[in-house]
Amino acid sequence: MSRLLGRAAGQEAGRTVLAQFEAFLGGLDLESYRTRYSKTKTVEANLPKKIQPLRAMYETYWDCREAALWMGYGEFYEHYKSTIPRELEEFRESCGFSHETFYHGLPARIYRTWASMLTQIQGAYVLEGIYGHGKVRMGVELDRSGTDIAVRCLGNHDLYIQVKKETMRRDFRAGATARRGSQKKKVMLAYAVPRSRWLRDGRPSKPYLDWEAKWAGRLEYLENGFVIFKPAYFDLGNLIAELAPDGPAA
Repeated sequence: MSRLLGRAAGQEAGRTVLAQFEAFLGGLDLESYRTRYSKTKTVEANLPKKIQPLRAMYETYWDCREAALWMGYGEFYEHYKSTIPRELEEFRESCGFSHETFYHGLPARIYRTWASMLTQIQGAYVLEGIYGHGKVRMGVELDRSGTDIAVRCLGNHDLYIQVKKETMRRDFRAGATARRGSQKKKVMLAYAVPRSRWLRDGRPSKPYLDWEAKWAGRLEYLENGFVIFKPAYFDLGNLIAELAPDGPAA
C-alpha cells in the first residue's frame, strides 16, 4: 500500500510540474523568435561539446522545478553565453569568424537547439505524470549517448527513449541494442510540427488539418505555435510488454 501511495504522490508531483511547464511554453513569444532567427544561419558548424548548451538547458528547465526561474530565450541565451565566454572565443577564433559575424549567428543556432530541447523536456514531464517523480531521467551524459529520456518502467530496468522531430510513415521504431553484455532497451519516437496553421482568410490550412487527423489526442498545438506531447503519445503498453525482461521474445 505504501508503495502505491508513493507512486501516486510521485505522479501527482509530476503532473503539477507538467501543468506549470506547459503554461510556461504557452506564454513564449515564438513568433518573434522565429522572425528574428529563422533566416540567420551563419554559424552552422558542429559545435564542440564544451560550447553546446545542453548542460545549461537541463539545469534551467529540468533540474530546476521552480516556474519563476524558467527563462525565455533571450535571458537563457545570455545566461548560457556568460557561463563559457573563453570557450566561445576559442571556437570563434578557430573557425575564423569575425566577432560581429559569430555573435550575430550564434543566437540563432542556439535558439534552434533551445526550442527542440524544450519539446523533449516537456515530454519528460509528461512521463513523470505517468510513472512518477524519480522514475524519469534526463541529462548531458544520457543525451550524448543518444538518449533523450530514460524511464524506469521495465521492472528494475530502464526504457531509453529518443524523441525525433521528423515526418515518418510509422510512429515509432523499437529495438534492443547490446552494450557490454547487457541489453539496452531503446525506442525512437517521432513527432511532427505542421508548417502553418491558418490561411490568410482565417481557415485552417491543409497541412494543419492533415497533421491534426494523424496526431489528434497525442500531440497538441498551442496558440503560440508550440507543439506539446499528450499522455497518449507515450502509450507504450504493448511496446513495454515486448521489451520487458520477462516479456515475449522480439
